[in-house]
Amino acid sequence: MADQNIVGCLRQSDGKVIFTDTECGDLVMPACINASGEVYVYHENCDGFEGSDGWYQACLNESGQLQITIPDDCCTLTAWTIITCGTPASPVHRWDDDGNELDSLGPGYEVRNCAVGPGGKFAFVANDYVWVRNVDGSEDWTADCHDPTYGVCFDSNGNVVVVGGRLMYVSNNAVYGNVLKFNSSGALLWKTKLHADTIMKGVVCDSNRDVIVTGDDADSDSVWKLDGSDGSELDAYNTGDDTRRIAIDGSDNVYVTGERATLDPEAEPVVYSSIWCLDSNLDLNWSVDTGDDTADVDVGSSYAFVVGDKVGGENLWRLDIADGGNITGIDTPRTNSPAAVAADGSDNVYADAYVTGAYKMRKFNSALTLQWTVGARCLGIAYRK
Repeated sequence: MADQNIVGCLRQSDGKVIFTDTECGDLVMPACINASGEVYVYHENCDGFEGSDGWYQACLNESGQLQITIPDDCCTLTAWTIITCGTPASPVHRWDDDGNELDSLGPGYEVRNCAVGPGGKFAFVANDYVWVRNVDGSEDWTADCHDPTYGVCFDSNGNVVVVGGRLMYVSNNAVYGNVLKFNSSGALLWKTKLHADTIMKGVVCDSNRDVIVTGDDADSDSVWKLDGSDGSELDAYNTGDDTRRIAIDGSDNVYVTGERATLDPEAEPVVYSSIWCLDSNLDLNWSVDTGDDTADVDVGSSYAFVVGDKVGGENLWRLDIADGGNITGIDTPRTNSPAAVAADGSDNVYADAYVTGAYKMRKFNSALTLQWTVGARCLGIAYRK
């Protein structure tokens, strides 16, 4: 890739400069004007290039457009939009929107889940560890959580929250669940053990940077909200059985997957649910039943997308958020439960599949029409929104 002369415009909403359709994809950069009236922009992958700490000068070209030169080594692997993680043979992969694989990396273990944070940083969990990488794939930091890790997310400040837990092989087979919060540099801020009989499986952070987690706890609550500053419990909700992964929308509504359950087994008729939408206080907005257990969920602009155990030939569902979860389902196809799903801001959805004897990731548009299929073993999928 040669050096690029690219042009952009200053966005009025936030004062950043956006350069579109570059060889690296769209670039949005902070901008400033120094005491001499010169415009500088910041490229997070070009630290030290023409100026200190990644700031370098832009100029007006002959057409009056703001122009910068991006060197060829500053765009490597920054155009990715999708991360998948899976088995040791297929640990962590990054892809663009057209399904082109850009690279493969990872620790050589089974990677259980992954997440994308501010500035394109991404994280993944395996064994007892969490790894955080920069947008170009270079290592940022790694932390030993001292217990198996199952879920990870970023808050809006770039702090990282990890959940997991351990089965203690003693006479009562007790388990405990961990929630750990690290700052953006990898320093541990707090750690809490949440309920003696729980292994945490899913985690998201809301707009207040509070933490919502899910896990195995069939006898009591199964969704918890924790104070982001210290990990203390703020609220809880009981779905009636174990919960798995969780997603959150821009209004802090959360969408929870888990084992099909009912809170009133004596009702006539018994009403079951396998996906729950809760508001920011963990009060129920609505719930729907796919007919069996659900595994993963993500939220686009108008829909939530869920994968789970196959029922009636369906194992990928689209739920209308504004219509009480009105549900449409298709077959991915997958003979058993797909493990992972992710959605983008245009309600395209990316789902785990097993096709003609091989694991795949498939992209569907908002109408659930297949767009492409690539080879990948996906225990987790995350989209760079």
